Amino acid sequence: MDYLQKHKDGLISEFHQVWETAGFKTSGTWEEVFGKGVATDEAFMAWNYSRYIGRVVEAGKAEYSLPMYVNAAVMGLRE
Repeated sequence: MDYLQKHKDGLISEFHQVWETAGFKTSGTWEEVFGKGVATDEAFMAWNYSRYIGRVVEAGKAEYSLPMYVNAAVMGLRE
């Protein structure tokens, strides 16, 4: 939440709007903070995927000091 608060004005407009509609809350469950809907589901999954990839990268770098890249497709918000 610290990152979101510090960069609130630089978030993609769709995500900013979802958070704004929910009242820019900074604590609670995903649905309490971002509201109920597909956009919240997508944000939850993106955050969890990124946490997983971060751990995979950490483990990989512990074995080999190589650059790590992730190819990600950005999906549009749907309602």
